[in-house]
Amino acid sequence: KLGGEYTREEREKLLLQYFLCAVGGMAIYFIASRIVVVLSLPGGYEAANFDFNAIFFLDVLILTPLAEELLFRSCLNDVLAEKFSYFFIPLSVLLFAAVHLSQGIGGAFFAAVCGIGLSFTYKMKKKIIFSVIMHSFINLGGCLDCIF
Repeated sequence: KLGGEYTREEREKLLLQYFLCAVGGMAIYFIASRIVVVLSLPGGYEAANFDFNAIFFLDVLILTPLAEELLFRSCLNDVLAEKFSYFFIPLSVLLFAAVHLSQGIGGAFFAAVCGIGLSFTYKMKKKIIFSVIMHSFINLGGCLDCIF
């Protein structure tokens, strides 16, 4: 549906779902980052490695979540289709973690924990926008940690 085709109740429900994805993304970030700290896993991001400007935030909060969710959730789900759908979550999490190995074992583990939440969200909602919003707020949590 287009924006004008929704009833007021449908818009409110959709906004609530977006809000819950945002809160869920921040919660997943908090949980995953604390697990990495408790386990003393090396790696991850450090503020010194970034130039916090508008391009950085556009990339981290919009472009990267969109690209990664399209690849690791939507495309992978389409490739596995109905016949192999039971492999979707484990394979999605494994590939997502593998891509983040450049951040060290801590970064890969963090990505795996986040990937579980993102994959379940995608499977439950059947729309990429929900996991993109969640992913954006996970990344926002990382930005805020680096800044403060």
